[in-house]
Amino acid sequence: GEAAYFGMQSGLQRVTYFNGYFIHALQAPNIANNPAIYTSTDLINWTLRASNSPNEFNPLDTLVTGSAVIQVGGSNTSGYGNVIFTTDGVNWSSLYRLFLWAFVGITTDGTQYLMTGQNINTNDGIIMRSTDLVNWSIVANTISGTFCRGVAYGNGIFVASSTNGSVYISNNGTTWTNFATNVGISFYKVYY
Repeated sequence: GEAAYFGMQSGLQRVTYFNGYFIHALQAPNIANNPAIYTSTDLINWTLRASNSPNEFNPLDTLVTGSAVIQVGGSNTSGYGNVIFTTDGVNWSSLYRLFLWAFVGITTDGTQYLMTGQNINTNDGIIMRSTDLVNWSIVANTISGTFCRGVAYGNGIFVASSTNGSVYISNNGTTWTNFATNVGISFYKVYY
């Protein structure tokens, strides 16, 4: 496979360990100005596993479960938000695509998945829910004029953050409350 050194690349995303592989997702621009996913078993030698797949996919967040790695992202060029996954760290497949949306964050409580996103035309944010990663429904779409960025689950609460400084919370994943508004900073990720 193609080898790469990541020390001087732009658009680096986090490195994840799964099924004996370190998995590294890069946003464009990278080596060939395309988003890509690389794997390594030793952190020295890297193999290209997915490039521009699907259609200018920019990986923006990663979720590791016991049986899969899920990447969410999107592309302003193609106009599609995408969810892709692997069960072995090597082969990647598309699970879900939605036109005009970029998916930015993903989390799970073990029974359902929550994903944040942004309309690429209006910048309005959404929160989507799924129990199988294939069928998604919008559970919050009134986050007007702001990127809805990070999402996390911990201590029985889902938390979503936005670039206008708002924080949204939910105890069931379907009903969301604006917990804090315009706190004076832009939130991009939230962790537990």
